[in-house]
Amino acid sequence: MSHTADDRRAIFDRIRTKASNAGLKFEDDPLFLEWVEQWIAGEMETGELRSRYLRLVHEQEQERKRLRQRGQTSTL
Repeated sequence: MSHTADDRRAIFDRIRTKASNAGLKFEDDPLFLEWVEQWIAGEMETGELRSRYLRLVHEQEQERKRLRQRGQTSTL
């Protein structure tokens, strides 16, 4: 199924609004938002956006773990 940039923008806006209305925090990382703009422009496939986002989430989680461990070791 092929979508226009307007279609993709509307899809993204609906998803973000739905998350916000449900009280969920929506990803606001500038890199992710840049990728979304590339997807909207048709420069990136949905699967690639998903793959990059999952890597970003993994990297964010790893950084949070490092910060927690650093905080625990500094109090010893």
